[in-house]
Amino acid sequence: MPVATSPARRLMSIADAAERLDCTPRTIRRYISTGTLRGYRVGPRLIRVDLAELDALLCPIPTAGGHDAGLASLTGAAQRDRLAARLRGGHGG
Repeated sequence: MPVATSPARRLMSIADAAERLDCTPRTIRRYISTGTLRGYRVGPRLIRVDLAELDALLCPIPTAGGHDAGLASLTGAAQRDRLAARLRGGHGG
């Protein structure tokens, strides 16, 4: 039976993570303390973050022309139609 292996973590320092996200190391430490980002302790003092987890924090912002595509996640069709009409400049109901 083959043994399942997890992909190797690519760890980076807090300073490098902050540079990658164009923020301060304090922000990265806050993400770790709130649980938004997982920190990995290496020895008694060294803290690293996983590059894949850091990249997972990034969320694309919808473009101005992509309003209708984002509406697909709404639950009610009537609500979706009203909102789409408002976004197009109509009254919608």
